[in-house]
Amino acid sequence: IKNLHGSDPALADCLRVTVGSAAENKAFLNALATAL
Repeated sequence: IKNLHGSDPALADCLRVTVGSAAENKAFLNALATAL
């Protein structure tokens, strides 16, 4: 997870998440949906 604040004004309060596989991406999105 990388905080992109300061890179560009349009990216204020944004995070970039990099995952290794489709399965990891799905697991991350499921966990994120649960957390939100």
